[in-house]
Amino acid sequence: MGQIQIKKIGRKVVTGKVGENRTKVQKTYGKIIYNGTLGLTEMAAHIAKHGSVFTEDVVIGVITKLKNCIQEMLADGYKVKLDGIGTFYPVVTSEGVADADGYSTQANIVRVGVKFLADQSKRSLYKASAMKNDTSLTLKLYNELTAEDEEGDGEGGDPSNGGSGQGGSSQNNGSSSSSGSENQGGSQNSGNSGSSSSVAAPTISGTTPFDDSTQVTISGPAGSTIKYTTNGVAPTATYGNDYEEPITLNASATVKAVAIIDGVASEVATKQFTKNGSQGGGGEEGM
Repeated sequence: MGQIQIKKIGRKVVTGKVGENRTKVQKTYGKIIYNGTLGLTEMAAHIAKHGSVFTEDVVIGVITKLKNCIQEMLADGYKVKLDGIGTFYPVVTSEGVADADGYSTQANIVRVGVKFLADQSKRSLYKASAMKNDTSLTLKLYNELTAEDEEGDGEGGDPSNGGSGQGGSSQNNGSSSSSGSENQGGSQNSGNSGSSSSVAAPTISGTTPFDDSTQVTISGPAGSTIKYTTNGVAPTATYGNDYEEPITLNASATVKAVAIIDGVASEVATKQFTKNGSQGGGGEEGM
């Protein structure tokens, strides 16, 4: 069984519905303390110590060959599935054109990238339920103001029921809305009614209604990062998709986003995108 350390983070969040009296309350959430990032050399050394008949240099050679072959297969348009780990697959970002005859890959494909989906099969160790059952969570007190650990380590089970989501997987159960500040309206709005965060809310732009697809751009204040969702759940500083490039929507969806500076999230910006002839629905992402 693995062991993950959790630090307690205190944050002030805004509660209450838009248009009503809203108050700030102090809440405590859990966040992972990462032990570091293992590179190729460190992983090879670790594998070699697990009773392997192969030396560290042989393991490095095999991993390097695997990496190169995965890159080659992705470049040829294949999805690459590593059983028990997950699937790598190529993705593109495309600009839409009014005239289909005028579409070209040279002019209209603006980005080619790679995404990874953790294995979600029934017996996968990467499913949220399996990770929780197979991981021991250790609670470590942490002062967010000084960024230092404090005395009082102890054992923790579930560090925050319904609390802050954490981790890099897009398979998040969406249980972590850290405030009640999201706007339920259809047009873009920061949801800021008398309010709260010192970080300015991001701006969501894109055509709506649309026919086949639309591209959504999100911009925030200088120095900020942005998290967004298309599943109706409000993003937070620790929950949501990382915004890196324009989002392509092929179905009706509500895009919600926050700007984050030094771990502090803005109010939630919201914009509804509607596909002509549809009754609403989700976006292209899982969050």
